[in-house]
Amino acid sequence: MNTPSVSTLQKLAALGVLLNIIAILALTTYPFAFQLDGAALARRWQQVEWVLFYRRNSGALIIDRDLLQNILFFLPLGFCWSLFRSHLTRGRVLLEVTLLGLGLSFSVETLQLFTKARSTQLADVWRNTLGSCLGGALAALGAALWHRWFRQNVANRTGD
Repeated sequence: MNTPSVSTLQKLAALGVLLNIIAILALTTYPFAFQLDGAALARRWQQVEWVLFYRRNSGALIIDRDLLQNILFFLPLGFCWSLFRSHLTRGRVLLEVTLLGLGLSFSVETLQLFTKARSTQLADVWRNTLGSCLGGALAALGAALWHRWFRQNVANRTGD
């Protein structure tokens, strides 16, 4: 049975994915002050911010520091996942990156329901997911540009 070889880049990318997941879980639940009783959970549920998009009084979307932080925080996850799964089609990788970002973000927001020091926000779910998608897209774009440059500058010279 033939199994596809895993490149060093894919191994490093897999390590990057694992480290990103650990960092995201640790940093979003720190200081790990979990409350598991029903009364605390009921209070926290009442405090959930169900707002999907934050807007100014004029109706314009607010591009705030929290939005940028959420996107940048999940960007490396999508980037590393895209490199790890680079042997698949771009569409498949983008789907996986989206589901990974969505699932991890939903998990984080759910865990934050059980912490004293964190707030659960619906907007964070799509913001984090967007970050992982942008990271995956950047990796795909970078790979395409690299292959194009390589073909034009290195592959053509081997025939000289």
